[in-house]
Amino acid sequence: MVKNKVIFITNSSWNIVNFRKNLIFSFLNENNVIVISGDRKHEDQIKSWGVKFLKISFPSSNYLFLNFFVSFFKMIYIFIKEKPNYCFSFTIYPNILSGLVIYFFPGIKFSPNVAGLGRAFKKKGLLNFVASTLYKISFLRATNIFFQNKEDVDEVLLGDSNLRNKVILVPGSGIDVNRFRKENTEEKKDFIFLFFSRLLKSKGILEFLEAAKILRTKKIKAKFLVAGPIINKDRDAISSNEIRNWHQSQHIEYRGEIKDVREILDISSCVVLPTYYNEGVPRVLLEAGAFSLPLIASNSRGCRDVLKEGFNGLFCPTKDPIGLSDTMLRLFHMTDGKIEEMGNNSRKMIEENFDEKVVIQKYLNLLVH
Repeated sequence: MVKNKVIFITNSSWNIVNFRKNLIFSFLNENNVIVISGDRKHEDQIKSWGVKFLKISFPSSNYLFLNFFVSFFKMIYIFIKEKPNYCFSFTIYPNILSGLVIYFFPGIKFSPNVAGLGRAFKKKGLLNFVASTLYKISFLRATNIFFQNKEDVDEVLLGDSNLRNKVILVPGSGIDVNRFRKENTEEKKDFIFLFFSRLLKSKGILEFLEAAKILRTKKIKAKFLVAGPIINKDRDAISSNEIRNWHQSQHIEYRGEIKDVREILDISSCVVLPTYYNEGVPRVLLEAGAFSLPLIASNSRGCRDVLKEGFNGLFCPTKDPIGLSDTMLRLFHMTDGKIEEMGNNSRKMIEENFDEKVVIQKYLNLLVH
């Protein structure tokens, strides 16, 4: 039997290793798989799966247009050489670049995945217009388009019934509910609020830091942990000096970038994400929910799909550290029984709605048909 050749394209190998590993494994038995990534950080690990690995430098803010054309022609060369049958892309640049290249290869079935709209769609303006237009042009030749929430569909494809007919809604990237489950059943000495994400202002990191400082003055028996990578050369990121100063102030404890988030989830009592970023379905909340933790998050797109007020957590205001601290204090003062109930509800929510097997099957269905 002749195997299909399937290409997965993403901006980082970290994305493949952490979010797409089981998806790729599900393709390996009956397909030849190629991963195209913007970096080589996890190249050896990905190759060990029996996958061919190729690197493309996706456009950055420096020399944007020059980098775009270099990447564009390199991808054309790869497609000519590899002759793939299917192309699945993730994140904005790979989605747009792949969609434009596909114009030269009409026989390839192309399915991009819009995992949140990010900063390009944060407010109306030139950047929003350009991003929306490029998306629509790139998606014209798509076989199907994966979105993670209906609000993103409405914003990107407003009024375009032809593109909307191609949409497949998926519950985020899905979560391996067997791998992500609470192991530590020992009673915690302190209540631990955890913020783990990229340390971007739009993810609500500054509000969490200020809320922790406020709650410290109230002398409650709680700890405030921060984990996640510092993003260099990003105007939205906080600096390493800022987070170091907060750590030294002892208002919070910074754990750095965590290789295995399960270790820190296992000791936490609640995960906090006061984001105002244009999320798809936040992976942070899926992982925390799978660990039977109550959630505190903003009442925004993506978050609303995972958190139900009073059922498995509480909504908090955005850009409001005092309001966030009040929400955190409200959860802290709940009875142990109520907190445990909300944590169990989180697990139930993830098992019933966000199991990655659902996501994987929707991808495999495209090959069957």
